[in-house]
Amino acid sequence: MPFAVEMYMDAEAEAKVRRIWKFLAESGIKSAMLKAGYRPHVSLGVCEELNVYGLAKELSSFAEITSPFEMTLSSIGLFHSSESVIFLGVTPTQKLLDVSGAFHRFFGKYAKAQRAYHVGSWVPHCTLAFGLPNDIASQAIEICRRESLPIRSRVEEIGIAEVSPVSAKMLCAYNLVG
Repeated sequence: MPFAVEMYMDAEAEAKVRRIWKFLAESGIKSAMLKAGYRPHVSLGVCEELNVYGLAKELSSFAEITSPFEMTLSSIGLFHSSESVIFLGVTPTQKLLDVSGAFHRFFGKYAKAQRAYHVGSWVPHCTLAFGLPNDIASQAIEICRRESLPIRSRVEEIGIAEVSPVSAKMLCAYNLVG
Protein backbone atom coordinates (compact mmCIF):
# COMPACT_ATOMS: atom_id res chain seq x y z
CA MET A 1 0.00 0.00 0.00
CA PRO A 2 1.41 3.45 -0.85
CA PHE A 3 2.49 6.04 1.69
CA ALA A 4 1.97 9.80 1.48
CA VAL A 5 3.56 12.69 3.34
CA GLU A 6 0.81 15.26 3.65
CA MET A 7 0.46 18.87 4.71
CA TYR A 8 -2.70 19.64 6.69
CA MET A 9 -4.63 22.90 6.78
CA ASP A 10 -6.37 24.86 9.48
CA ALA A 11 -9.84 23.73 10.62
CA GLU A 12 -11.77 26.32 8.60
CA ALA A 13 -10.12 25.37 5.29
CA GLU A 14 -10.52 21.66 6.12
CA ALA A 15 -14.24 22.23 6.68
CA LYS A 16 -14.60 23.88 3.27
CA VAL A 17 -12.87 20.97 1.52
CA ARG A 18 -15.01 18.46 3.43
CA ARG A 19 -18.09 20.41 2.35
CA ILE A 20 -17.09 19.89 -1.29
CA TRP A 21 -16.61 16.17 -0.63
CA LYS A 22 -20.09 16.13 0.90
CA PHE A 23 -21.61 18.00 -2.08
CA LEU A 24 -20.17 15.32 -4.38
CA ALA A 25 -21.50 12.47 -2.24
CA GLU A 26 -24.97 14.04 -1.97
CA SER A 27 -25.03 14.42 -5.77
CA GLY A 28 -24.41 10.70 -6.24
CA ILE A 29 -20.78 11.07 -7.30
CA LYS A 30 -18.59 8.70 -5.39
CA SER A 31 -16.46 10.51 -2.91
CA ALA A 32 -13.58 8.19 -2.18
CA MET A 33 -11.96 10.90 -0.09
CA LEU A 34 -14.92 11.08 2.28
CA LYS A 35 -15.64 7.34 2.44
CA ALA A 36 -12.02 6.26 2.83
CA GLY A 37 -11.39 8.52 5.80
CA TYR A 38 -8.97 10.91 4.16
CA ARG A 39 -8.19 14.23 5.77
CA PRO A 40 -8.03 17.28 3.47
CA HIS A 41 -4.39 17.70 2.52
CA VAL A 42 -1.75 18.57 -0.04
CA SER A 43 0.77 15.79 -0.57
CA LEU A 44 4.48 16.57 -0.51
CA GLY A 45 5.59 13.08 -1.46
CA VAL A 46 4.15 9.67 -2.28
CA CYS A 47 5.97 6.34 -2.48
CA GLU A 48 5.31 2.62 -2.58
CA GLU A 49 7.78 1.62 0.15
CA LEU A 50 8.80 3.62 3.19
CA ASN A 51 10.99 3.36 6.26
CA VAL A 52 8.23 4.88 8.37
CA TYR A 53 10.20 5.02 11.62
CA GLY A 54 13.20 6.76 10.05
CA LEU A 55 11.09 9.28 8.15
CA ALA A 56 8.83 9.96 11.14
CA LYS A 57 11.86 10.85 13.26
CA GLU A 58 13.26 13.22 10.61
CA LEU A 59 9.80 14.66 9.86
CA SER A 60 9.38 15.50 13.55
CA SER A 61 12.62 17.51 13.47
CA PHE A 62 11.57 19.13 10.18
CA ALA A 63 8.27 20.25 11.73
CA GLU A 64 10.15 21.85 14.63
CA ILE A 65 12.08 24.14 12.26
CA THR A 66 9.25 24.81 9.77
CA SER A 67 6.83 27.63 10.53
CA PRO A 68 3.13 27.41 9.70
CA PHE A 69 2.46 29.20 6.42
CA GLU A 70 -0.34 30.52 4.25
CA MET A 71 -1.56 28.49 1.29
CA THR A 72 -4.28 29.40 -1.20
CA LEU A 73 -6.48 26.85 -2.94
CA SER A 74 -7.32 28.95 -5.96
CA SER A 75 -8.72 26.83 -8.79
CA ILE A 76 -10.54 23.63 -9.69
CA GLY A 77 -8.55 21.29 -11.91
CA LEU A 78 -8.64 17.92 -13.59
CA PHE A 79 -5.99 15.26 -14.07
CA HIS A 80 -7.37 13.48 -17.11
CA SER A 81 -6.59 9.79 -17.57
CA SER A 82 -8.66 6.61 -17.85
CA GLU A 83 -10.28 7.72 -14.58
CA SER A 84 -10.30 11.43 -13.79
CA VAL A 85 -9.06 13.19 -10.66
CA ILE A 86 -10.73 16.46 -9.65
CA PHE A 87 -8.71 18.75 -7.39
CA LEU A 88 -8.25 22.20 -5.94
CA GLY A 89 -5.11 23.75 -7.39
CA VAL A 90 -2.70 25.44 -5.01
CA THR A 91 -1.14 28.78 -5.91
CA PRO A 92 2.61 28.18 -5.70
CA THR A 93 4.48 30.51 -3.37
CA GLN A 94 8.17 30.70 -2.59
CA LYS A 95 7.47 29.36 0.92
CA LEU A 96 5.58 26.34 -0.47
CA LEU A 97 8.39 25.58 -2.92
CA ASP A 98 11.01 26.04 -0.18
CA VAL A 99 9.18 23.62 2.13
CA SER A 100 8.88 21.08 -0.69
CA GLY A 101 12.54 21.43 -1.63
CA ALA A 102 13.73 21.07 1.97
CA PHE A 103 11.50 18.02 2.46
CA HIS A 104 12.79 16.29 -0.68
CA ARG A 105 16.38 16.71 0.48
CA PHE A 106 15.75 13.94 3.03
CA PHE A 107 12.67 12.07 1.76
CA GLY A 108 14.68 9.91 -0.66
CA LYS A 109 16.68 8.39 2.20
CA TYR A 110 13.51 6.68 3.44
CA ALA A 111 11.28 6.31 0.36
CA LYS A 112 11.48 3.82 -2.50
CA ALA A 113 9.49 3.89 -5.74
CA GLN A 114 8.63 7.57 -5.37
CA ARG A 115 5.97 9.21 -7.50
CA ALA A 116 6.67 12.53 -9.25
CA TYR A 117 6.01 14.99 -6.42
CA HIS A 118 9.36 16.80 -6.37
CA VAL A 119 9.90 20.40 -7.44
CA GLY A 120 9.91 20.53 -11.21
CA SER A 121 7.20 17.92 -11.73
CA TRP A 122 4.97 18.46 -8.68
CA VAL A 123 1.52 19.94 -9.22
CA PRO A 124 0.47 21.00 -5.70
CA HIS A 125 -3.17 20.15 -5.22
CA CYS A 126 -5.87 19.03 -2.81
CA THR A 127 -7.77 16.05 -4.20
CA LEU A 128 -11.56 16.34 -4.24
CA ALA A 129 -12.42 13.07 -6.03
CA PHE A 130 -10.50 10.40 -7.90
CA GLY A 131 -11.31 7.35 -9.96
CA LEU A 132 -14.15 9.16 -11.72
CA PRO A 133 -15.41 7.94 -15.07
CA ASN A 134 -14.54 10.63 -17.59
CA ASP A 135 -18.17 11.10 -18.61
CA ILE A 136 -19.06 12.55 -15.18
CA ALA A 137 -15.93 14.66 -14.63
CA SER A 138 -17.55 17.85 -15.93
CA GLN A 139 -20.58 17.25 -13.69
CA ALA A 140 -18.24 16.79 -10.71
CA ILE A 141 -16.45 20.05 -11.50
CA GLU A 142 -19.77 21.91 -11.58
CA ILE A 143 -20.68 20.47 -8.17
CA CYS A 144 -17.29 21.51 -6.76
CA ARG A 145 -17.95 25.07 -7.89
CA ARG A 146 -20.58 25.41 -5.14
CA GLU A 147 -17.77 26.34 -2.76
CA SER A 148 -16.42 29.83 -3.34
CA LEU A 149 -12.78 30.16 -4.29
CA PRO A 150 -10.18 31.00 -3.33
CA ILE A 151 -9.96 29.07 -0.08
CA ARG A 152 -7.31 30.68 2.07
CA SER A 153 -5.70 28.26 4.45
CA ARG A 154 -2.83 27.94 6.83
CA VAL A 155 -0.64 24.85 6.74
CA GLU A 156 -0.25 23.84 10.37
CA GLU A 157 0.71 20.16 10.37
CA ILE A 158 2.63 17.58 8.40
CA GLY A 159 2.16 13.84 8.65
CA ILE A 160 2.52 10.41 7.15
CA ALA A 161 -0.46 8.36 5.99
CA GLU A 162 -0.80 4.91 4.50
CA VAL A 163 -3.20 5.35 1.60
CA SER A 164 -5.22 3.42 -0.96
CA PRO A 165 -8.34 4.05 -3.03
CA VAL A 166 -10.45 2.67 -0.18
CA SER A 167 -8.66 3.77 2.98
CA ALA A 168 -6.37 6.33 4.55
CA LYS A 169 -4.66 5.56 7.83
CA MET A 170 -2.81 8.36 9.64
CA LEU A 171 0.48 7.01 10.97
CA CYS A 172 1.80 10.22 12.56
CA ALA A 173 1.36 13.98 12.41
CA TYR A 174 3.42 16.88 13.74
CA ASN A 175 2.51 20.51 14.31
CA LEU A 176 4.66 22.99 12.43
CA VAL A 177 6.45 25.05 15.07
CA GLY A 178 9.39 26.89 13.40
